[in-house]
Amino acid sequence: MQINIQREANNNSSILSEIVIIYKPELYSQISSITVKDWFTNTQAIIALKKSNDLQVYRFETTPDSLQSSYLIDVNSSAVGAFLFNRLSNNLNTYPVQINPYKDLKVSFFNLGFNYLQDSEK
Repeated sequence: MQINIQREANNNSSILSEIVIIYKPELYSQISSITVKDWFTNTQAIIALKKSNDLQVYRFETTPDSLQSSYLIDVNSSAVGAFLFNRLSNNLNTYPVQINPYKDLKVSFFNLGFNYLQDSEK
C-alpha cells in the first residue's frame, strides 16, 4: 500500500484509515453496509467485530506533512475481500471502498477527499 498526501489535505488535519481484510463470506455484506462514522465510533459491536478472528484490520494515521508512506500488508490466501475506511472531515456518512486484498493499492489524499488506484496486473 502506498499513501500520498497533498499539503493541506483533509483541511490540514490528520487522516485515519483502516484496511479491513475479510475471511468469512458472511461478514462481507455486513461490513459493506457500515458507514465510515459508525466504523470509527467504536461501539461494542464494532470493537467485537474488529477483534474477530475472521478479519484483519490494519490502521494507518497520517498527517498532511507526511507526504508519502509505503506499507507492506501480509494477506492470507483465504481472504474473500477487503474494504478501505478513510475518516476525513467530509465523508463520515459514506460507505467503505471495496478493494481487492491481493492487488497493490495507492491512495492519494487531497484537500477535499481522496482517490485510490489498484494495480490491474496482480
